[in-house]
Amino acid sequence: MEHYEKKISFLGENIQTIRKHRGMKQQELADRIGINMQSLSKIERGVNYPTFDTLEKIMDVLGVTPNELLSGEW
Repeated sequence: MEHYEKKISFLGENIQTIRKHRGMKQQELADRIGINMQSLSKIERGVNYPTFDTLEKIMDVLGVTPNELLSGEW
C-alpha cells in the first residue's frame, strides 16, 4: 500500500508542477477540467486519485501525454 501511496503523491506533484510551469492557477485548471478546486488540491497533494475521465482532461488541458505526466519529464 505504501508504494501505491507514493505513486499517487508523485502523480499529484507532477500535475502541480506542470500546471505551475504552464502559468495556470489551481482554480483555472479545476474550472477547465470540470471539478472544484478542493478536489484538484486533494489530487495535487496525493490525498485523492483522479478518475480516469478527470485524468484524461488534465492531460488534455496541460498538453501532456500519460508517459510525460507519470514520468515527470515533459
